[in-house]
Amino acid sequence: MYHEPSIPIFILTFSAGVVLTLVTFSVPFIKPFYFLHSSVAGGITYGIWGWCLDVNGSCSPKQFGYREDPEIVPILLKLHVLFPIAAGLALLSSVTLIPVMCSSARGLYPFPLFVILSTLACISSLTGFAICIATWLIALHRFHADGFEASLGPLVWMALAGTALLLFVALNAGCSMMWKRGHRRSFIYTY
Repeated sequence: MYHEPSIPIFILTFSAGVVLTLVTFSVPFIKPFYFLHSSVAGGITYGIWGWCLDVNGSCSPKQFGYREDPEIVPILLKLHVLFPIAAGLALLSSVTLIPVMCSSARGLYPFPLFVILSTLACISSLTGFAICIATWLIALHRFHADGFEASLGPLVWMALAGTALLLFVALNAGCSMMWKRGHRRSFIYTY
């Protein structure tokens, strides 16, 4: 049974939550998922929780907010905590849509709790993505200034994808809520 538009929005919100969860579990948890690769020490990849060497595959201890001076700004790295927050809020907001999808009453979307949670997830993800770009572009430029090669990794693009999905969902939910309220008022006043 298809209840528009809650099912596509559920899929987009859940997908954003999964993508941001993968962003959260970067190097050294999942080695192919990293924010930056540098030629330092024969090649090294950086994530939220640490780094891994290309040469022998050894990784740093898993520590949130590790220090890699002077290339990576530690306070910016600690602010990557916004990604797990956004992931949790996105997954939680997708769960709030399950009763709407299972209900026989049409027109329950947008559910107010979903609107609030998806908006908070979007704000968290947008802020996290802005900090992510600042963190890794600063590190990229500092590595280049020190004479090393460096390039952005796949997690930057995954974070962008998750953020774009949440922005679409939050705008859709917010605009739907406003349209629905305006439509109810016009219905009340005209009839």
